[in-house]
Amino acid sequence: MEGLDPRPEPAKIFDTAVTGDDWVKLRTEAIFRETLKDRTFTIVWTDNQRRYMTAEITKDDIYQYRLNRIFLSAPREVLEAAAGYLVRRTRKRRDIIHGYIETHMEHLAKTRVNRRYRLNPQGTVFDLEEIKDMLVDLYFDGDLPVSMTWGSRRTTINRHRISLASYSQATNIVRVHPVLDNDLVPIHFIAYVIHHELVHAKIKAREKDGRRYFHDEEFYEELHRYPLWEKAELWEKEALPSLLLAWKP
Repeated sequence: MEGLDPRPEPAKIFDTAVTGDDWVKLRTEAIFRETLKDRTFTIVWTDNQRRYMTAEITKDDIYQYRLNRIFLSAPREVLEAAAGYLVRRTRKRRDIIHGYIETHMEHLAKTRVNRRYRLNPQGTVFDLEEIKDMLVDLYFDGDLPVSMTWGSRRTTINRHRISLASYSQATNIVRVHPVLDNDLVPIHFIAYVIHHELVHAKIKAREKDGRRYFHDEEFYEELHRYPLWEKAELWEKEALPSLLLAWKP
């Protein structure tokens, strides 16, 4: 994935050969590479809750970073500030980094409150929050406060008709069917499914002549901003039926 650049060519981050943490780590490394240019750097990912970020330049001129995993879903501006902090320790970069860490702490507090809804975004294969945050950063200007969760594994499947995901305007929660938490599902497809529901969160249903319309021209224009929508719909047509047949709640 050399030369990966998520902003000018966002489709590359949905390479079907990339799954799980590798996907977001590649994005982070790409942004660091852009910011640091020809400088050699290393990134070590940690779960350290006391020091979310440390950085130093070794005597061999290697830029070494230790980042808490919260930075995996950080917006581009935050990652650029983190990478560039060793190049020039400006107040602006420091404030951006500290602001992101504080936002994360607020998010943890909100998560505790939302436990009453039994939100469970972390699956066996995919973390829905990480994918959602990436999509919001790329296609929704970094601002779309929506919660994510997998549906219950007790959910049954109608082989002829299935809702892979749904958005509730009342709770502002997107639920994704657990059948998609599978190694056989390419990340570009589940990202497409999530993107579909995020568009619903952005463009609310409209009332006309006593009827509610969920998919109008504006909706599809927004939906097709996702670069791999055609590839995702082809995979759904060709591969999803066999996945549904093999599903065991």
